[in-house]
Amino acid sequence: MVHERHMSAKKQFELSQEMYHRIYRLAKRKLDPALIAATLNLPLDTIQNIIDRLSTARDRPNGLKNHAAGEKPAEAPEEAFIDTMMDFKTHYAIMDISGMLTAPNAALLAHKLGQMMSSHHKTLALRLLHVRDIDAQGAQALIDFHAAFHAKGRYSAILDPSIKIENKLAELGIDGKIPIFGTEIAFEEHALKSDTSAKK
Repeated sequence: MVHERHMSAKKQFELSQEMYHRIYRLAKRKLDPALIAATLNLPLDTIQNIIDRLSTARDRPNGLKNHAAGEKPAEAPEEAFIDTMMDFKTHYAIMDISGMLTAPNAALLAHKLGQMMSSHHKTLALRLLHVRDIDAQGAQALIDFHAAFHAKGRYSAILDPSIKIENKLAELGIDGKIPIFGTEIAFEEHALKSDTSAKK
């Protein structure tokens, strides 16, 4: 029984190769493991173990120190970083965006979104579950992309915004300009209806 629970726990935190790469990219930016764990919604010890395996004593980024058992990690600073990961479905794609959609990252965000203009996918969800902050410039990058994507006869929407930015979507003028869905199922149903209507 104990063995079964151990195997279940182990299986629960098996991560994809892309997620390992994502963690490593964030670690190389010298982000605190606690911030990476909070951003990706993963246990801190899982993040720390991965960083320990991927890093060597010589090239380990500053600040990636092991937290003693039971010791509360120091409050992680709100670093200005952004990271994206693509999830390609049969009929649509999801761009999972993490970090801060703020002025220092606005140009990079616009670039990452712009890459989808040449994609063969005509339907795109921007998952903002792990976005920690957004400002006027980050919001404008989303709005500009949505307008350009729509102008090409394509469909985009925001999916599952984080609690940290939910209220800001209305304040920054995103709510009403870009469709927002709380679940992937709701997004998929609406997107498929829109695609069917466009073909008629």
